[in-house]
Amino acid sequence: MNPVEPIDARQAEELVRILQQGGCGTSQLQQLIEHSAEVINLARYLERYDYIDPGLIEQITMVTVPPIPTFEAKMHFVEHDRCHSVEFAHIGPSFQRTFLAGDGIIEDAVTETMFDIYRLKKPSNNERIIFELDRSVVTTTLGQMWKMMEIAQDQDESTNPITGHYGNIFYIPNQNNRLSAVYCRYDRYYRFWDVEVFQVKYSCMFDVGTTVVSCC
Repeated sequence: MNPVEPIDARQAEELVRILQQGGCGTSQLQQLIEHSAEVINLARYLERYDYIDPGLIEQITMVTVPPIPTFEAKMHFVEHDRCHSVEFAHIGPSFQRTFLAGDGIIEDAVTETMFDIYRLKKPSNNERIIFELDRSVVTTTLGQMWKMMEIAQDQDESTNPITGHYGNIFYIPNQNNRLSAVYCRYDRYYRFWDVEVFQVKYSCMFDVGTTVVSCC
């Protein structure tokens, strides 16, 4: 980021007025003042990249994923194995390093969860998508993604859009609890999946029509 440029007294007063109208109390204002450099930099960062974009994504449906027991990634993500209910033609090297290295990631059991399915209306990168949806709800687990893939294989695209042509993005914590963008795409003719990981910090672009999965 660029060095912080100070704001003048009028801008400071206007900022305080807006925050107070939004319910920000005296203690919260004091914390903002103590971290004013970070706040100003963040505001200018978001302004520079024009993050707030209501036309970026649209919600298209909701799906319910049943409870997932303890999930061992290496038991489920295997290339060219027709014994598995979800078959993978290609598991990318980045996915293998992120989730399958060593003993592979092992996730705790999770309860039944409702997910929103969104579609990109404009090309976008990870940072803008996460900002739009809110990092606190965008996260899913690898087991939930796998179960959604298994369910979607036997459903029409109009019912479950994650088998669509443009593929899907799931945001899943890796073994170091850092968020990774997992991209998967289904080939309906051959009935197999391709899966790969893109690091969130890199500005790879996803096409219009790509679906994004997020907790409700």
